[in-house]
Amino acid sequence: MQLHPAEQLALDAAKERDRQLRTQRDRARRHGIVHTPPQLARFVLRGVDQLLRERHGLAAGVSDSAVHLVDPACGPGAFLAATVQLRAANARPGAAFTGIDLDAEALALAAALAPHAHAGALALQWQCADTLRQPELLTALSQDRRVLAVVGNPPWTVSRTQASAAMQAQLDAFRHNADGTRLPEKKLGVLSDAYVRFVRWSAQAVLLAPAGGVVALVTNASFLDGIVHRGMRAALCRWFDALWVLDLGGNALLSRASASLRADENVFGVRPGVAISFLSRRAAGADGDADRHGQVHHTRLQGSKVEKLATLADATLADFRWSDPAAPDEPTRFVPCRARDAVYARWPSLAACMPFHREGVQTNRDAVVVDTDKLRLLARLRAFAQGASLPELRSANAALAHYDPASARVAVAQALAQDPDGTRNVSVRALAYRPHDLRWFCPVPPLCHRPRAQLLTAVDASMLSLVTVRKDRGSAPYEHFAVAVHAIDSSYLSTRSSCRSRAFPTHAPDGQPNLSHELRERLAELSAPAEAARDFVLYALCVLSAPSYRTRFDAELRQDYPRIPWPPSATLWRAMLATGAQLAAVLTQPTARASQRTVALGRADACFQQLLAAL
Repeated sequence: MQLHPAEQLALDAAKERDRQLRTQRDRARRHGIVHTPPQLARFVLRGVDQLLRERHGLAAGVSDSAVHLVDPACGPGAFLAATVQLRAANARPGAAFTGIDLDAEALALAAALAPHAHAGALALQWQCADTLRQPELLTALSQDRRVLAVVGNPPWTVSRTQASAAMQAQLDAFRHNADGTRLPEKKLGVLSDAYVRFVRWSAQAVLLAPAGGVVALVTNASFLDGIVHRGMRAALCRWFDALWVLDLGGNALLSRASASLRADENVFGVRPGVAISFLSRRAAGADGDADRHGQVHHTRLQGSKVEKLATLADATLADFRWSDPAAPDEPTRFVPCRARDAVYARWPSLAACMPFHREGVQTNRDAVVVDTDKLRLLARLRAFAQGASLPELRSANAALAHYDPASARVAVAQALAQDPDGTRNVSVRALAYRPHDLRWFCPVPPLCHRPRAQLLTAVDASMLSLVTVRKDRGSAPYEHFAVAVHAIDSSYLSTRSSCRSRAFPTHAPDGQPNLSHELRERLAELSAPAEAARDFVLYALCVLSAPSYRTRFDAELRQDYPRIPWPPSATLWRAMLATGAQLAAVLTQPTARASQRTVALGRADACFQQLLAAL
């Protein structure tokens, strides 16, 4: 691809900045600095140009004087350079470009493109500001009568800073379902990720723009199918007339079970997948600010990084085959999915059957917090509490933005004083680290990042926990089920952060059986014994273990918690309990033979086939 001089200048600046950041890795990570290749920036601007022409009636696209382009995370100016390149053949005076960035040095690199921008009759404005924390930026844009086009590649970081009150209020729109009800999930932290905030800011800017506009952002792709992002998707569909999402894949958090996935490289070299979103909103008409119910268009680009960038360098939106991923039961879906099985949809979710469930323990410092030897772990904890600077304590002694070693030492010392030999589950306790891999860990925060206090209390009151996952983006056959006697590690079933393990203990933290009222009534009809909670775990394990169940409902099992059919009869209930008990023994005993598991799985499958026939 032949680069325009402005693109070459921006690319050289980005490369030099990358070289400098190699010695400032903490700064690069903290600010989420990931530079945009010129091929990708060109594709984004080409898409914006097309939407401005076709959906906003601007014959000159980005060259029209009625357009105001804004990059809220400008960096060294990749999108400005792409704008200059696109306008080179059709420059008209009057169009404007505003670059905003918190980093004055990066903004100065972008400002060096000014001679090329002026030659392209593009009026420039620079704002050294924190886009997400200065509401006056949005106020100024709301008074602009031009069509707004927000373009960019927001920071690739979890969160640059604490969200302002104004941003928190804006993000609240992402915390509600399409019907307006608040998301029931207790953990909505991912909705505060930097890219989500920038999407929300960009959407707000266009919502306030009297003439409407376009948002075109390159971001983390997790919002395309993330469960807690469904409120975000619903809001975007409500605000925009039409939406296009190009999934560039490259998610290093997914399993690499096939050659095609191994060849699916990331265009940035970051771990999460990448997506380009184009969102179009026309000016308010007679309907004022009524909901738009925009249609979503989706497509996917796979291959190596070189192949993807080569395709984007010359492609337009029209060059891709777009599909409508919406479904009757989920009109705001952003990723195509096989139609759900009607039989499966009628069954209750495991989360509804067992209301208390938690993600497993997340230590963040396994080398310090976890050990196969209890006495060795206790010795290491004593050394840490005493301030030792041993090599094995390096991660525990390193201060982080969210971790203070001094506070951790005090907490560990207090725990050891209460429980010096680890017999009271205060200083150390057992951890189901991986299947057939029992270890010990220190459940003391902040040394242990997330010890899951409620889960530990529930496990102490329980006989058994069913272990599964809520979502699975991997390509390997679904096998995310197990049982455990002890608290589980969050990576018990999978080390991928996109597939955290969750425990469903037989009892809640208050000691009561962890069964819904409806399930208790159904089990009473079967004359279930007093230990119905434990028996339901064994029954559910039998269902999940059946190969025919996992094969038929593979797509459904990857989307949310498993759904479990009600036991149709007392006879089959007892048969499945017996099989579940055999499976539990196999899964919890390291000495169990593969042949035993095969036999138990065969029995589970036979039981499930009987269950389907009875239903």
